Amino acid sequence: MPELTKIEITNRLGRRYGYRSLLEISCASTGFTRGGFDRDQFPRYQRLVYRCSADFDDGAPIAFRTTAGSSHELTQSLLSERAPANLYDVVFVDPYHTYENSMTDLLGAFALIRSGGAIVVHDCRPTDPEMVSPVFQAGCWCGVTYWAFVDFVLGRAGIEYFTVDADYGCGVIRKTRPRSGGDDSALEFAWKIAARRDEPRYAFFREHEAELLRLISARRFRERFRKRKA
Repeated sequence: MPELTKIEITNRLGRRYGYRSLLEISCASTGFTRGGFDRDQFPRYQRLVYRCSADFDDGAPIAFRTTAGSSHELTQSLLSERAPANLYDVVFVDPYHTYENSMTDLLGAFALIRSGGAIVVHDCRPTDPEMVSPVFQAGCWCGVTYWAFVDFVLGRAGIEYFTVDADYGCGVIRKTRPRSGGDDSALEFAWKIAARRDEPRYAFFREHEAELLRLISARRFRERFRKRKA
């Protein structure tokens, strides 16, 4: 069976929930989707790319680009101009993997999806400590997006989330009514104490990743999102 990728996870969510619009937030050194999402499923597909030179071209159209080091200004512009009817069903986020950039992209994505919409976040489960430098490093760099993802979802009302154990961990956040049942307050407290320093943070993350990420297997995701919801 082919490996489950971030693109296929996003496509399956679209089919399951009837999503029709998709915004990709990435930078010139991340994403690498080249517009490969199902365009029949997402007839309205746009990309917002930051840290992006004027001559950057990977073969796929870019609706919004900036050379700035953050998505903040472009996202703020979209939020100020768009009516609620023009928000997105899905925002795919593959950030520049610092904490600040990851959190900025998550906050922006959450503001840009409509109620019932979803965010798909890449690189939420780095399995090698060599991948988690908080500053850029050449090679396979997941940075600390996992940290921003856990900080964003843990204890937040009005969402449901899980993480697919595929393609370096793909987090899925749906904007919905407050989740019933369960109390994450003890886990949230332990995480935020451990997260203050790099080494305890990653060690705690690996020990408790199943709980923090609400981790599900690629097989379970395929079974759950095989067909559209009635």
